[in-house]
Amino acid sequence: MNITILNLISRMSDNAYRPGQLVVDGVFESDKTVYAEAYEEVRHLNRGDLLDDLYSYLDVESDCTKRQHAYFIIGNIAKNLKDLDATKYLVKALVKEQEKNTLVTILNLLPDLFKPLEIDLSPIYKLTSNRNWHVRCSSFAALTNTENKVEDFLINKLRETDNKDDIKYLLYAIQNVGTKKSLAVVEPHLKNRTPSIKSTAHTVAALIMIREGFSDIDISKKLKLPTPSILIQTLKERVSLLTKPG
Repeated sequence: MNITILNLISRMSDNAYRPGQLVVDGVFESDKTVYAEAYEEVRHLNRGDLLDDLYSYLDVESDCTKRQHAYFIIGNIAKNLKDLDATKYLVKALVKEQEKNTLVTILNLLPDLFKPLEIDLSPIYKLTSNRNWHVRCSSFAALTNTENKVEDFLINKLRETDNKDDIKYLLYAIQNVGTKKSLAVVEPHLKNRTPSIKSTAHTVAALIMIREGFSDIDISKKLKLPTPSILIQTLKERVSLLTKPG
């Protein structure tokens, strides 16, 4: 097996402090650990030559944590190289994986990976009905960043659910892909009794209205925001980062 892969995966599980790092009594500082350094390396990894060995590793490795590390490495290589085949591999892996934390690991990689029409998103759609809320909610975001039109699906999901976790994470997903037609399902949550949902709904509605060309005055009036609004200004500065195809 590839020594680079084995070394990375081993270090990603090592919570010991790196040599030379000062230990403060009673305080655990994760950024001083071996695994923090390893994860940072993986986030910048662009070695496509490791992919086949990673696939072979996953064919035989049974330990869930090690499998999650391998998927994380694949996802970051796919992101850094814009590797479509690696992205396809991750989506297909959702069919065979059963362990919830492994599914969440894969799903959390997918929002950053562009998924053209040729990628079958049915494994992700299926997980939007998973019994585990973490799997279900991670799948909403995984649907974004695609040539497929997912907005209507997310709208219908939000319209039909009363689950607080689902509502919040559906709003997050709609934030990335929502157009004017999403406003009708977002607006009821501007008065949601759960503060975090209410706040998220305001952010989502404001961002959609910015994308759709509404004036600052109209947005402030609709959302009862002060003029000028720090929220509107902040979202305008970040709109390109918060917008994905879908």
